[in-house]
Amino acid sequence: MKEFDLAALADALIKRRPVCNDSTLRAGYTRILQAIRRVAIAAGPAAIAAIGNDLYFKWPSTLYYGLGAPLAIDWNRDGPLKCFGYCVGMGSPLNSEQRRGILSHVFAAEFPDTVPDDVRKKWGAPKSPQRMSKIAQALAYLAKNAKGRTDADLSEAICDWESDLDYLRRKYYVGVFGFG
Repeated sequence: MKEFDLAALADALIKRRPVCNDSTLRAGYTRILQAIRRVAIAAGPAAIAAIGNDLYFKWPSTLYYGLGAPLAIDWNRDGPLKCFGYCVGMGSPLNSEQRRGILSHVFAAEFPDTVPDDVRKKWGAPKSPQRMSKIAQALAYLAKNAKGRTDADLSEAICDWESDLDYLRRKYYVGVFGFG
C-alpha cells in the first residue's frame, strides 16, 4: 500500500485555493485545510513543518520589554474591531461577555463596506486563521503599547485585552484550529 503523503496533499490544496468571493466555499475550503492540520498535529512536528505557514500562526505575546517609546498611533480608532463596536477599559460600556461576542462576530462575519478593501484583504476571510491572527495581533499590539505608556492608567484596558486574548486563544486558536 502506498504511504499517505500529507505534505503533497496540503501543497496541492493550497495551490488550488479558490479565488472566488463565495464565503461559503472559502469557509469550506478552510475547514478542509484545518482538518489536514489536525492530522498533521497528530502525526508530529515533521508533518506540521511539511504543511508550512499557510494556516499556522504563532500566538502573539503582550510582553513589553520597555524598548523604545510606545507609538502614538491609535490602531483601535478606525479598525475593524472598533467598526464592530469593540472597546475596553474604564470608559467601555461593555462587559467581558459582550466584548467576546463582538470578537467572535468579527472573526465570523463579512466586513461592512465601511472597512477599506485593503484592510479586508489583510484580515482575510471570515473564520480563517488569517482573520484570527489579525484580531490577536491587534489586541496584543494594543496591550503592549498601553503597557509602555506612562501618561494614563490603562491597567483596566490592558487586563481586558489580555483576558480577551486568552479567551480567543482557548476558543479558536486551540479549540477550532487545533494550534497550541
